[in-house]
Amino acid sequence: MEHKDYQLVHKKLGFIYNEEETIFRVWSPIKDEIYLLLYKNQDTIQRKAYGMTKQEDGVHEIILKGDYKGYYYTYLIDKNLEVTDPYCIASSLNSNRCAIIDLQDSNPKGWEEHPIPTGNNGCDAIIYEVHIKDFTWHQTSGIKNRGKFLGMIEKNTNYKGITTGVSHLKELGVTHIHLLPVYDFLTVKEEKEYFDIDNNYNWGYDPELYNVVEGSYATIPEEPINRIKELKQMIMGLHKEGLKVIIDVVYNHTYRAQSSNFNIIMPGYYHRIDENGNFSDGSGCGNELATEKVMVKKFIMDSILYWVNEFKIDGLRFDLMALIDTDTVKEIISCVKEIKPDILIYGEPWAAGPTILPFEQTTIKGTQKNQSFAFFNDDFRNAIKGENNGESLGFSQGNLDYKPNTQIGIAGSIAYNNTHVGFAANPAETINYINSHDDLIIYDDMRRAFPYMDKEGIERLNKLAFSILFTSQGIPFIHAGNEFLRTKNMRNNTYNQPISVNV
Repeated sequence: MEHKDYQLVHKKLGFIYNEEETIFRVWSPIKDEIYLLLYKNQDTIQRKAYGMTKQEDGVHEIILKGDYKGYYYTYLIDKNLEVTDPYCIASSLNSNRCAIIDLQDSNPKGWEEHPIPTGNNGCDAIIYEVHIKDFTWHQTSGIKNRGKFLGMIEKNTNYKGITTGVSHLKELGVTHIHLLPVYDFLTVKEEKEYFDIDNNYNWGYDPELYNVVEGSYATIPEEPINRIKELKQMIMGLHKEGLKVIIDVVYNHTYRAQSSNFNIIMPGYYHRIDENGNFSDGSGCGNELATEKVMVKKFIMDSILYWVNEFKIDGLRFDLMALIDTDTVKEIISCVKEIKPDILIYGEPWAAGPTILPFEQTTIKGTQKNQSFAFFNDDFRNAIKGENNGESLGFSQGNLDYKPNTQIGIAGSIAYNNTHVGFAANPAETINYINSHDDLIIYDDMRRAFPYMDKEGIERLNKLAFSILFTSQGIPFIHAGNEFLRTKNMRNNTYNQPISVNV
């Protein structure tokens, strides 16, 4: 279904709660009837249905008098399709129903007034990328709340005298903790009894409810408030240690396409649809969000502002940023910087496949110049270690063909002279890295390149590679475990591999 675009609706969507009444709003100008379905708890099949009033701006609204905190809700579309609310901020286990909460209940003691770190901006930042479960799940972490938000901030833990947990982060001297997705994603079962099952694992790039905290990292995932409170406790704990917090956001695609809540509520609008009626797939995940449309842009902006304001985060990392149109990116930067001038924003300047978004609207290298955000520098990455997942060697492995590109990276990927020209206007626009969560981790890459070299030789090469990284202009970024030769057993894309591989 092809849509014209619509006028921007400024109303707050989702639910608005107080003890006297709760307002529910969902936008769909093409649907004539939408029903609110109300449940007393997350398990019951008994429900009450309430017809919503459609207004001229396409917003369907209903006001329920009374205190509905603790209830759950969904929407009924076309009288037979029950979906969650894309704007909801709390949910039942496994994203089945939205929860009505009072956000004030989610604030841990001291949250509002806790000190937020300052400084370490721009090129003074040192970013450490980590997956919540990877970081503390193994027994050797010495952590009580293994693989949980709270486990990230347990102090004074060690394994045979080697620091673990937040003590390890402090010892490393990093400044920013980049968290792989902590929003709600669909491919992990949230019930506690599944937590230690080896295959119950995912990185989280399969978004379902963008404004809901992932439940599997909470100690009581069945309680909607608990996961929010414990994420805030973790952020506050990291802040108290002087560490800033960056969250990974995925506004380029949804995990589900045809059956997503967006597409059922407003078919064909929220995603890019090609001339044949198929979902454009620049994400490699089956679809793309149509970020250039006004109400898609509104959702993204509302979501980002919710995370920045409610969770006091210090940075945003955008997945497949090329698929977010340049106008939307500029608006995001402008709005967020107005609220938090020192926020660190960066992303991937590529897509994962062909897109119908016009080339001139894609957010790729060059579009970041003097725009107060940075890009992952894959040119420098490949120069140091060779082609990603390929057979070629990099400069750190003895390939002098990569010397010029390595020099460009060392100089901050700016236009240093006529023969050393990078993509950046200044070094704060380049995220310098050797590997992230994607692709072969550097230790495995070195083993691939030199299969007969002993461990001491691999260690020397690893130190050489990171000495280049940390003495270059720009913002250094390391992936958790790079500092101690972490291996993933030569697997290069472990997003849904067992925890035993990823830990």
